[in-house]
Amino acid sequence: MVFLSDKLENENIICVSSSDWEKPYGSKQQVMSVLASGNRILYIEAQVSFLHLFLDPFEGAKRLMRAAGGLAKKGSIYIYTPPPLLPFSNYFLFINRINQGLLLYCLKKLVKKLNFKRPILWVYCAGSAELLGKLEEKLSVYYCLDDFSSEIPNERRKKVMQSLERKLLTDSDIAFACTYSLCEQRKGICPDIHFVRNGVDAGSFAVKIGPGKGPEDIRRIPSPRIGLVGTFDSRIDTGLIFFIAGQKPQWQIILIGSNTPKGFDIRELNKHRNIHYLGFKKNELIAAYINQMDICIIPYHTHGFNRHLFPLKTWEYLAAGKPVVSTALPELDFLKDVIYIAADKNKFVAGIQELLSKGNDNFQAGIDIANSNSWAALAKEIARHITQKLNMEQWG
Repeated sequence: MVFLSDKLENENIICVSSSDWEKPYGSKQQVMSVLASGNRILYIEAQVSFLHLFLDPFEGAKRLMRAAGGLAKKGSIYIYTPPPLLPFSNYFLFINRINQGLLLYCLKKLVKKLNFKRPILWVYCAGSAELLGKLEEKLSVYYCLDDFSSEIPNERRKKVMQSLERKLLTDSDIAFACTYSLCEQRKGICPDIHFVRNGVDAGSFAVKIGPGKGPEDIRRIPSPRIGLVGTFDSRIDTGLIFFIAGQKPQWQIILIGSNTPKGFDIRELNKHRNIHYLGFKKNELIAAYINQMDICIIPYHTHGFNRHLFPLKTWEYLAAGKPVVSTALPELDFLKDVIYIAADKNKFVAGIQELLSKGNDNFQAGIDIANSNSWAALAKEIARHITQKLNMEQWG
């Protein structure tokens, strides 16, 4: 049911995500959680092949248990774990078509079971372009979060991913991009694409924890604590982290999050007594850890894939009132008045030293700009564009 307003409600939304619900927890789950107020959501977790299950048997076993358990439910959000699919779907279009056919078969059964009539099909991953137009959806949405093809060294895979995203952009009714550069790049293919920056649950990070409280594993590490929260993969400049640790052995580097095969080398990390890897923490605990940090850092590479990246942790650090030092990511340039942007590794160390010495006089400005970029505000803007599109199609 659609009314002539900017509020999206009473809709059935099928979200084909590229992430599982629990982790890595980020923009996909946040947006769907906001939209779940007034709508029903079917959240499809990441599509994983049999090969991935063998490469990580522990996570694979947990995933198989979730898939066998059927639908999970969180309020008005249904969570579905697809069965394992064929490997190499990102290398061969015919394998991708087979996999999407299998997924489509499962989705049609779910749509019937849940009575998801005339849904909005909301796609995050280019590989699911084949699903568009096959679920009797009233509207298809593509939400572009990254320029994934730019980080792919294999030419075959890069061409396949570019072909799939082009199809998704061409066939979608409306699209969104979370950074300005991603949006500008894709306007030539999809004119109805909108730049909507990622948001933050600012209230969760504004909570202050008194002395002697907070997570014990970080509290027993002495100050100054230089912290990084996130997923450790090829985006992170691990060499910069090791450089900081070597230059300032009195500083304690805190790393929190999942480490991937493209992340840091544990053997190299263990050479530095002042680097502390505390592992993955549940999303609801992250604010308590950030609260215990003296300086928060964004040590990302500044080339390739990262040129179009806006790290979610930026808003979280600012919402917590923390001083922030970052490498020179183009999408962070508009925040240069509230975070320290370092042009090279020596200036990165100098930025941390300056903020430790002088303090963060500009913390309130950082809190204010984070507050103005809430997930609720972001979802409202997205809903406005979608309802306008729906109204245009309904009333011609």
